[in-house]
Amino acid sequence: MPMVLQANLLVWDRRAPASHFFSPNQNISNNNNSISNNNPQNQQHLPHLQHHVLNNNSNNQIVSNQHNHHQQQQHLPPQTPDAFGLEPSAIKFEQWSHVTHLPPAPASLFHPLQLSTFESRALQQQQQQTQVATRSQTHISALYPEILAIIFSYLDVPDKGRVAQVCKAWRDAAYHKTVWRGVEARLHVRNLARTNATLFPSLVRRGIKKVQVLSLRRNLKEVVQGVPNLETLNLIGCFNLTDNLASSAFSNQIASLNSLNLSMCKQISDNSIGKIAGNLQNLETLDLGGCSGITNGSLMLISYGLKKLKNLNLRSCRNISDQGLSELAGLGPQCRNGGVTSLETLSLQDCQKLSDDSLGFIAAGLTNLKSINLSFCASVSDNGMKHLAKMAKLRELNLRSCDNISDMGMAYLAEGGSRVSALDVSFCDKIGDQGLLHISQGLGHLTSLSLNACPVSDEGLRRVAKTLAHLKTLNIGQCVRVTDVGLTSIAEGLQNLECIDLYGCTKISTVGLKKVMQLKGLLVLNLGLWQKR
Repeated sequence: MPMVLQANLLVWDRRAPASHFFSPNQNISNNNNSISNNNPQNQQHLPHLQHHVLNNNSNNQIVSNQHNHHQQQQHLPPQTPDAFGLEPSAIKFEQWSHVTHLPPAPASLFHPLQLSTFESRALQQQQQQTQVATRSQTHISALYPEILAIIFSYLDVPDKGRVAQVCKAWRDAAYHKTVWRGVEARLHVRNLARTNATLFPSLVRRGIKKVQVLSLRRNLKEVVQGVPNLETLNLIGCFNLTDNLASSAFSNQIASLNSLNLSMCKQISDNSIGKIAGNLQNLETLDLGGCSGITNGSLMLISYGLKKLKNLNLRSCRNISDQGLSELAGLGPQCRNGGVTSLETLSLQDCQKLSDDSLGFIAAGLTNLKSINLSFCASVSDNGMKHLAKMAKLRELNLRSCDNISDMGMAYLAEGGSRVSALDVSFCDKIGDQGLLHISQGLGHLTSLSLNACPVSDEGLRRVAKTLAHLKTLNIGQCVRVTDVGLTSIAEGLQNLECIDLYGCTKISTVGLKKVMQLKGLLVLNLGLWQKR
């Protein structure tokens, strides 16, 4: 359909008489005074239009065709007023944004230059639309929710909550369970009547399976029931967790729970352990560190019910004795179904009533043990090392501050064929250079050796550096007899060393320090109280 243009603004040529006036709302052409380019009798010299010329047809169209206009102008008579009394070239029309357009005229009616202009505009418009479409396709909001969930999973916990507030799409993606995998919810459990309505459903929707209770003033049972697929429950330091509350919380089967931390819950007793052993049979990690109410009876219950247990922490359970360890290992007089043979990690730190007999029970019954912590067990002596040397799977041995362990104990370990890879004898003031000689001759699998505050010298370090080529961590802090000579031996022999502790080594200087710093693989160097000379 042709395009109709109504003139809303007249720009008068200086040659036009001032008396000529044209109404802005008056159409340029009409049916009585039509102008036709095809009829020579009706041809007149038209006003020179900046953008459009008149074409006579039934619809009174204004059609852009400057090319035809210039061709006709060569044969027109001198300029005379047109049918409206206007001088030729007296007005010119300018396009405005508010001009009403009908569908454009056929392309054949346009000048080639004008046609190319229209085509270029159309092409630009198409390119702009393509760019907008491309931007919309590559924007982060165009990603699938599963992809957004993967991206959100790399954020820390506060940022996970913030992205959920951006928009509905991000909120839905942020609630995906993959975003919260491995996250531990830390709760202050106070008013559970109000908490249950919002907190626990939100945790379940996110797939939260790890919960740490920072403070507890109400019933623990509601927490356990509020998260049905609970896998990890951390109650460390909940001093007001009574034995009755714990017994009530674990009175029913919780098949999903595999890790329970009750450390420093000092009101826990054997009654609670009985409920745990009876109803948490899939438990793999149990931390009872600092639970001073635990006795040998608890170890018997654990041995009876927790057959899948792999990690057990009994730190500072000072009422445990050799009898309890015999029950745990399945060697006690009341044991009928064996001990906890699945156990891999056992911490007996600061259990003062344990003796070498306990180590005998451990070596005989807990044969899958890989790591044992006997630090601060003052009653353990060199003879106990004979038992530990027989444990083929033992890889980590902590004898820190065991005052009765001496060079002879290291000899028993080395001669017994121990395959430990990490040994800590820090603050064992009876282990000196002779002990290092035994270590260097028999413990060739060591990758970590801690000798802090031991009375060792450069000679002992020379022997270690000569044979323990696989050593990656060496802690000799506060070994005040070590000098630059010992550091030189370390730098020359321990080429795989990654971490060294020289805290409090007051007899070393920049000479030995520069030697150590030349180790290519060194990552950690602790100087602490080192004094520059």
